[in-house]
Amino acid sequence: MRKKATIIFIFLSVILCGAYSIPHSAYGYDDLSFSALYNPSYFGRYGDAMVNPAEFSRVEEDNLFYFTFITSESWDIDLMRRNEDLSYLQNLNTEMYFSFVGNSLSLTAMAKTWFAERNFSPDSLTFDIYNRLGIQIDWAESFDFFSFGIRIEGGGDMRRRNRPITGFVNAIENAYFASFDSLDGSEYFNLGASLAFNFEVISATYAIENIISYRSNEFFIGWNELLDTSSFAFSLRYPEFTAMGDLTLFRPKIGFSIHGNLFTLSTITFNAALEMQLMPTLSLELAAAYREYDHKVFTFNRYNGVMMFAFAIESDDWALRLMCNVDTGDFKYVYPSLSLTLMR
Repeated sequence: MRKKATIIFIFLSVILCGAYSIPHSAYGYDDLSFSALYNPSYFGRYGDAMVNPAEFSRVEEDNLFYFTFITSESWDIDLMRRNEDLSYLQNLNTEMYFSFVGNSLSLTAMAKTWFAERNFSPDSLTFDIYNRLGIQIDWAESFDFFSFGIRIEGGGDMRRRNRPITGFVNAIENAYFASFDSLDGSEYFNLGASLAFNFEVISATYAIENIISYRSNEFFIGWNELLDTSSFAFSLRYPEFTAMGDLTLFRPKIGFSIHGNLFTLSTITFNAALEMQLMPTLSLELAAAYREYDHKVFTFNRYNGVMMFAFAIESDDWALRLMCNVDTGDFKYVYPSLSLTLMR
């Protein structure tokens, strides 16, 4: 019974783990664009603004509070085939976000827990378990089709080392109630900014994640930091309403983004989605995307790539998103994820 409960929990707790050149920064909500549903140039939703702070000025003011819970995993298929105990528990990641939004200003508190350093032996299964607490402040202003945003974020980590895991209840105990060590150098601070140009059918954005950054007990500022954390994106989408003023039933959109230094290596993403607007307050969305890390201009390498798929149901009060990514190298790594957002 306990084993079944563990498997169910892990399945529901299903974007993590480094396959090939996929960086750790791609995990979970730290990079929401690791989902096919998002492109930095998309706008109109709370999740879009979390990807690009300039879009906070265009988030509907009807909702002032947002709570988001995301749980995700990264599965090595070879490990699962070995039939180890709790093979479904590999890189479990859970995240909670509490956001207060109003007058183009947003305050977000974040609590994140992730499992790492999996060590399996015939006698035990142990993990290092990390917890992160952080805060994020976003401010944006818009002028007709142009908007500008600033993001300030900071926080720090703590760690529980070599925690033995025997099942579902034990995993929760070790993740949240065991003693922990503070991590020297885990404190971080970032100042970023973004610009966006939004029209009815086309939008484009330019963003810099780290204008000033503090990490590993050092400050980082300069051209290299600006180039390495800059991104450009654009997208096309069908209008929300027809020329007669009727709600568009099927609303396709496509997008492209490039992140990083164009003169060395960058990350590129191609997005495509089809939104079905059932009512003004209810929609379904199917999305797919291809992302490639360490991309050289016009030189594609599938071993650095990830295919991303997603399905979402969104209303005025809540949103449920199911996502699953898979590497395009050997198709050995799978990144399932579940996200729930409540809005009031």
